[in-house]
Amino acid sequence: MAGHVAEAGVERITHFGDAAGSAGSTADNVLAGARMERFGDLTSSITPRLSATLQLVPNAVAIRAAGGTAYKAPNLQEPYADNPFIAANPDIEPQTSRSVELGVDLRANDGRIAFGATAYHQGYDNLIRAVADAGSDRQINRNLGASRARGVEWELRVNAAAGWIVGTDGAVLATRVLDNTGLSESLYPEGEELPFRPSLTASAFVERARGRMSGLLRVRYIGGQTVLSERFGGDRVTLDPYLVLGGNINYGSAVDIGRTCAGGQPVRYHVRDCVRPAGRPARAALGISWRSR
Repeated sequence: MAGHVAEAGVERITHFGDAAGSAGSTADNVLAGARMERFGDLTSSITPRLSATLQLVPNAVAIRAAGGTAYKAPNLQEPYADNPFIAANPDIEPQTSRSVELGVDLRANDGRIAFGATAYHQGYDNLIRAVADAGSDRQINRNLGASRARGVEWELRVNAAAGWIVGTDGAVLATRVLDNTGLSESLYPEGEELPFRPSLTASAFVERARGRMSGLLRVRYIGGQTVLSERFGGDRVTLDPYLVLGGNINYGSAVDIGRTCAGGQPVRYHVRDCVRPAGRPARAALGISWRSR
């Protein structure tokens, strides 16, 4: 397949294809694909990807693996925007990445208990980031020479009893700046972690449904991280861990009244004005959020 699009005079050409197959069981599958992209005068790129799933124990244990590359051309704002707040950078390059991941999925008690975990490694070249423009008060989009991210993600969901669901999810992440070409040495020192990337995030939740009512309570832990003292500059400082507690209550009417009432803005205890997508049941939501810092 192919696509050919012109965006404000910038030509984008894309060719892509994929193939899928299964062996032994329909749950065992392999998916392979490739994509060729060219954006404007930038160098074209081919990005292949391969993934596979294998059921070790039917409906109980499965392993999966995936690997591939990715290409992201700068949008029209990133190289050409030039105003009192952002400086233009027509020399910005597309960002590319490589990723490998391995995961496992477990099911028990007829699917009432579900657990999944994924370990991954990602490498980035020319990562596009907005940074302070030296010698001015403006920002500018630049390429970060090279960086990497490694981590593990998990999710556990348990249907504990009729109407009750409990679970947890989270991620452990480690990043490193490998090449800071074009960026500030003090803000992005080689060998150090990328800013604004928590080393650990984790949450636990309990959900209860009864009739037309349902409620969710969730507590989330955000681990320590390196941040910049200003939005795109300043100094590298450490932000301490913190907690976020949130919850919501939902009510859905079984009566078709031909309109929908939706709410749920955190800490704003009101229901928004109704809109009229005819033929839908009424629904109302109430939410609240609290942060430890």
